[in-house]
Amino acid sequence: MELMLSKFDAFGESLSDVRVRMSRMEPDLHSVKEDVALLKSAVRTNGENIRTIKSDVAEIKADLKNYSQRLESVEAKS
Repeated sequence: MELMLSKFDAFGESLSDVRVRMSRMEPDLHSVKEDVALLKSAVRTNGENIRTIKSDVAEIKADLKNYSQRLESVEAKS
């Protein structure tokens, strides 16, 4: 019985240490959750902008290629 009581006391002490550590971690976890929420919002907002920019860049590349081909054609005629 004394052995069980001793082990139970040791378990209780360990559990107290865990509670203390968890209480220190709790504010950090809240901060991380807030940061993740902000990042999600930014990605949602800017994701469409990034897709638009990629599309614009593709159009610019196509235009430059077309201009380059036309310039080569004009130069060949000269």
